[in-house]
Amino acid sequence: SHDRFFLDMLVTKVIYFKNKAIREFLGNFSEYEEKLLSLQPEAADRVKNHDAPDRKAQKRREAEERQKRYRALKGVREELATLEQQITELDTRKKELDAMFMSANFKDLSLDEMRKLSHEHEKIVRKLERHEEHWLELQEKLEAYQ
Repeated sequence: SHDRFFLDMLVTKVIYFKNKAIREFLGNFSEYEEKLLSLQPEAADRVKNHDAPDRKAQKRREAEERQKRYRALKGVREELATLEQQITELDTRKKELDAMFMSANFKDLSLDEMRKLSHEHEKIVRKLERHEEHWLELQEKLEAYQ
């Protein structure tokens, strides 16, 4: 594995080859690396140079993960903004219909007009409920990403 932290947590001895023989070092990988560095200055350069690609790869993976999270958050935020606008519009129309139902002029409307307005009101209420539920789901998703 290339994950040094993971290896250090698990490894209690390092088995390695040197001069065509199998050797054993008691300790974790970091301790083995320290011993190498203290014994051979040229080996130290090789070990340090070996770490550079791992660090670069790790930084690249972290950057990709940040970009992925940013894109996901951006999409959620945009969807939330759109949804909030729709909820505002639906709520405004619902209040208009509620006011019409309470007005004295409502009784002067024909039965068909009353049914039409009542049906529109029911549709708006159902749509508002769906939008509000979806809004809550998106808020939870947004909080989970942060």
